[in-house]
Amino acid sequence: MTYTEVPGAKTVAEFFAGLRAKRGKVRGADGSFAGLTADVLSITKALFQERPATLALAPLAALDSVITAGHWMNEICSAAGGRRIFRKKRKRRECCGT
Repeated sequence: MTYTEVPGAKTVAEFFAGLRAKRGKVRGADGSFAGLTADVLSITKALFQERPATLALAPLAALDSVITAGHWMNEICSAAGGRRIFRKKRKRRECCGT
């Protein structure tokens, strides 16, 4: 699990002020496709155990890894797009002195 931390922030206002001041730190460990897929399958298994009527949907569980792969790729593309936007804004600030 990853999360953002602002050292010294004790309130929500201090946390966001720290983010604006670029004092935020990313902490935790990135997951993996295999780990995410295992978690989704574990949740699916628990659903089948808790609600046996859902076993009729069991054949769809085979799609768990396909859906997870799609979600994983979407996250990667979203992060790449965010990095491009951030870099453009940074270049514009450096160029314009703002």
